[in-house]
Amino acid sequence: MFDLKKPINQLALMLFLLGMGIILASVAIAFVPQNNDLQNVNMLRISQMMAQLLTFFVPSMLLIYFTNQQAPLYPTLLWNLSWKNVGWVLLLFLVSMPLMEKIIAWNEALTLPQSMKAIEEWMRMQENEMTALTDKMIQATSVPELLLNILVMAIVPAICEELLFRGVLQNWLAQLISNKHVVIWLTAIIFSAIHIQFYGFVPRMLLGALLGYLFVWTKSIWVNIFAHFLNNALSVVSVYVCYLTHQDCKEVSFLPSWWSLSLLLTIGVIFLVYRSTHKSCEVVSTDN
Repeated sequence: MFDLKKPINQLALMLFLLGMGIILASVAIAFVPQNNDLQNVNMLRISQMMAQLLTFFVPSMLLIYFTNQQAPLYPTLLWNLSWKNVGWVLLLFLVSMPLMEKIIAWNEALTLPQSMKAIEEWMRMQENEMTALTDKMIQATSVPELLLNILVMAIVPAICEELLFRGVLQNWLAQLISNKHVVIWLTAIIFSAIHIQFYGFVPRMLLGALLGYLFVWTKSIWVNIFAHFLNNALSVVSVYVCYLTHQDCKEVSFLPSWWSLSLLLTIGVIFLVYRSTHKSCEVVSTDN
């Protein structure tokens, strides 16, 4: 029998399932017509949703199922979500928005040395292709389109990506590396890198690290799914609001001077979340 108690065997199964998912997703996307009429844009949205499900969700659920038949590898994959944690996530995103906008702008403006010009041109080309694809899907001119975008670009990615990166990968790395901070940041780096958007690498890595800490502190995958959903949904809704108000979303921003205050507030809220979740753990331990 294939012993799934061994991390190396878990990795082999993980890579096999991910590879099969990528192949199936690539086949699905290949059949999508490449033009801009509404019907085909909707097909593009649906194909992206299928890609998320086939690449991330199905392999993750299969790995969790097969592995847990032999060993409880994912004991922290709990499906509970308290209103208190919802409130913390909402507050955290609210206070961190100006800071994240500053980091995004800084990352987008990064340039490489002249000796690496060819690499930078390739990175820009990849970034432009991904941006063009995202812009094509995220534009919504009606409420049904907005709801479809929320499903495709917020709900489905939040569930699929959190199951894979926090539910599977972070838990698997924790078997090999005892330092939880190294595990969280390594997972965050892989999470950001797999999106192949170099000029959004740093903010996405920081988001991944935050999600990693939330998973460790709350021990609930639903907290991560909600936080991930909120991050994506804010972008989707803001683009729709810009369409309704005839504004260019790239020109709508917070006051630059807010980012330093946002940094202090973000650190403060993260500390409060840490204290709150650890107090809850202490209460449970005392009761037991």
